[in-house]
Amino acid sequence: MTYSSWLDDNRKKVAAIRGRLDKLGYTPEAVVAYFDYDNMRVQEPTHCPLYESGTKCHDISELNCYLCGCPFFLFNDTAPYKVENGLEYYSKCAVDSRKAGEFIHDNKVHCNCAGCVVPHSKSVALANYDAFTSPIPEPDGYISILERVRSFQLGDVLGRLKIF
Repeated sequence: MTYSSWLDDNRKKVAAIRGRLDKLGYTPEAVVAYFDYDNMRVQEPTHCPLYESGTKCHDISELNCYLCGCPFFLFNDTAPYKVENGLEYYSKCAVDSRKAGEFIHDNKVHCNCAGCVVPHSKSVALANYDAFTSPIPEPDGYISILERVRSFQLGDVLGRLKIF
């Protein structure tokens, strides 16, 4: 499975849960609160393979799973966005988080987001509440994905301010 297809599947699962909760009258704040890791582990145990083992993707106390698959993580499954010193770069952080790192495997460089917790906060989830579950256009490559992510209100602000 490619990252893009996984992200599309995940967005569909989030949209389905959100649809159920919307029908029950949940506010956006209540929907985001529902996506708290501890609640999701109990209520939606098949949503994430980490739920079964009790493992978190990030070691933070209030992990929110609404934006699993960070909207600021840019990845092109088909081609690197740059080649430098024999290394192919396939992913990066759209807002250039200070906490983003890189890892290299088989001369392919990927963004390592493990140190960043921004997408797992309730405030970021609320700021991107509708954008994250909207249909994903067919990927036209790295630039179109970058333009889409940069259009997210909070991502644009955080990217300019470099506050994380």
